[in-house]
Amino acid sequence: MLRTVVSHAPVVLFAVDAEGIFTLSDGAGLAPLGLAPGQVVGQSAFELYAGVPEIVAHLRRALAGEEHSGEVQVGALHYVARYTPLRDAEGRVSGVVGVATDVTESRRALAALRASEERYRNLYEKTPVMLHSIDPSGRLVSVSDAWCEVLGYTRAEVLGRRSTEFLSEASRGRAEEALQRLFATGGVREAPLQFVRKDGGTVDVLLSATVERDPTGGPLRYLGVLIDVTEQRRMQSRLLQSDRLASLGTLAAGVAHELNNPLTYLLGNLAHLRRLFAHGLPPNLDEVRDLLRTAAEGAERIRGIVDDLRVFTRPEGTRRERV
Repeated sequence: MLRTVVSHAPVVLFAVDAEGIFTLSDGAGLAPLGLAPGQVVGQSAFELYAGVPEIVAHLRRALAGEEHSGEVQVGALHYVARYTPLRDAEGRVSGVVGVATDVTESRRALAALRASEERYRNLYEKTPVMLHSIDPSGRLVSVSDAWCEVLGYTRAEVLGRRSTEFLSEASRGRAEEALQRLFATGGVREAPLQFVRKDGGTVDVLLSATVERDPTGGPLRYLGVLIDVTEQRRMQSRLLQSDRLASLGTLAAGVAHELNNPLTYLLGNLAHLRRLFAHGLPPNLDEVRDLLRTAAEGAERIRGIVDDLRVFTRPEGTRRERV
């Protein structure tokens, strides 16, 4: 039964004497090495594997009395071996017995997995889009190069910090709302947020995110894509301002008419007052008061028209209400 198992399992059973001469060599794991069971019996392990220093070192450790395990590579093949010293009746090491398991396929799979992870990491980090991943506590676990470049940070400065630390005060509330939608629906699309650069400048973005879950359905991390719309917002503001200024030509005639009426009676009242005072103090002070009142009303109307024009021509976001 044991020989049947050994002859079919991907293992190598081996033994050497105190001089390192093979006394046993068996198992299906020999075939990938191009060896048949018993082929190396009688040969020196130190000479046969002189080009594989790991095997020589492991055998010498075992012959020195140390039982241990180790991994060795023979060509393209990988083995994990257990080395056990054999002792005679007096306790002296008389040889070594061991079993080596062929782990080549698992090592190849592991190498392929690592290569795949590295490709994914490079793709994630090098993609020319702002990307970030946050854990369920809201802390950044990865960011793309574009994320760092736009906001002016190094990766080491941001990983482990809460993502909301990099938002403007006004955006933090909106970010919490977006997270609630993310929890409820598993995704969020184009949530408007404003990030603060390291130098204090602001960056307007649209955030779209999804949840990566573990096998039990619990959240592992949140993957977010941030589209920089800062320049787009600025262009929209400039276009709106241009539209307002273009409208001034159409409004000019109406504004001239609106200004002309109060100016007419303002100037008329001032001219009449000048005539009344031409020969000293006028006898009718009530008439003077009435002329001054209507002149003041005309001036106030003109000021109101001018203030409205200033509001109209002021860029979006800088308007102030009259108090």
